[in-house]
Amino acid sequence: MKDVTQLSDIERQFLSALPDGRDNAVTLLKLSRALNINKHKVSEIVARLRNAGYLVGSSKSRPNGVYFIITAQEFWETVNTINKSIQSQQVTLDLLYQCCGRNRTTAIYNNKLSTKPTHLFETVKQ
Repeated sequence: MKDVTQLSDIERQFLSALPDGRDNAVTLLKLSRALNINKHKVSEIVARLRNAGYLVGSSKSRPNGVYFIITAQEFWETVNTINKSIQSQQVTLDLLYQCCGRNRTTAIYNNKLSTKPTHLFETVKQ
């Protein structure tokens, strides 16, 4: 078991409110109400706990919500959900780079666009 003394009070409260297993998943909205914080803050807590090595699962299909991962199937469902999100975000990034006539390597290497893509921001006058 991880050392919960390294966590903030709200993170410890979150862990106490988190149910075991996907069948008992609870929505971010319900958790936010139970902890008296906003939904965005709950998402941040999920990310921090995962990054600290806690097995916080999530499901977008019924029952949807977050939960402690207790089976290998729950683990792989969460991993696959995160991978799909990463792939989707990568497609979005690649398309944004293409709009500016840059490839990903050039944009990262330069750490900024060397020229402002003004054609993207011009308003069309009718």
